[in-house]
Amino acid sequence: MINNDFPVGNTDLNINQIKKQIAANRFMLPVSKAHNEMAPHRKNNISVLDQKNIKYAAVLMLLFPYRNTVSTIFIHRARYEGIHSNQIAFPGGKYEKQDGSYFQTALRETEEELGIPSDNIHKIIQLSNIYIPVSNFQITPFLGVTHGLPEIIPDKREINDYFTAPIEVFLQKNAIKNKEVKAGPKQSIVVPCFVFNHNIIWGATAMILNEARYLIGSSKTGTDNR
Repeated sequence: MINNDFPVGNTDLNINQIKKQIAANRFMLPVSKAHNEMAPHRKNNISVLDQKNIKYAAVLMLLFPYRNTVSTIFIHRARYEGIHSNQIAFPGGKYEKQDGSYFQTALRETEEELGIPSDNIHKIIQLSNIYIPVSNFQITPFLGVTHGLPEIIPDKREINDYFTAPIEVFLQKNAIKNKEVKAGPKQSIVVPCFVFNHNIIWGATAMILNEARYLIGSSKTGTDNR
C-alpha cells in the first residue's frame, strides 16, 4: 500500500538532491555513531563476528519519487517459528551462490517479495555491514532507486504485508523514539526506533535507516553527520 500519510508540504527533497547529499557526506559518515544510536542494547554490533557459522544476507532500501518527495518501502516479514517473524524490515534475504554478489541478492529478494523488476532498480551506494548476533547473520545493505513509482505486487508466501513512508519522516530532528517491543516469546525490551503510522522500526532495519539518514541529512531537517 502506498500510504504517505504525512504532511510533507512543499519539499525540495528529490532523488537528485539525495544523490548530491550522499556524494557530499559519504566520506564523513560516523558509521559507529549512526548504528549505535539505534542498536537495541546500545552495543556496537559491527565487528563482533562468529566466523565459524556466520551467514550472509543483503537488503535493499529502495527510494522512489512520490507526491513531491521521496519514499521508501518496508515489509512485514512472514509469520514463522523464528526470531524475525513478522518484523518490519527492508526487502532482502540470504545470499545464494548463484547470486554472484550481495547486490544481486538484494535485487532478487526484492523482486521475489515485492514483484519489482531488478532492471528497474539502480544502485546508489552500498551501506555498512551490520552483524545480527541473535541469528548470526551479517547483512550488507544497499541504497537503490527507481526513477518512477514502482508497481508493487507482494508475494504473500514471502512477506506478510508492506508499507511505504516518505523519507522526510525520518529526517526530522525528533524522529528517534524509544518504545517497548517484543524481542521474543517472553521478552520485551525498550529500544530506540522510528515510528510511522504505528509501525515501529527497530533493530537492524533502524540502524540501516539511521545510516541513510546521516547520508541524506541536511541542515533543513536537522540531521548532523559530524
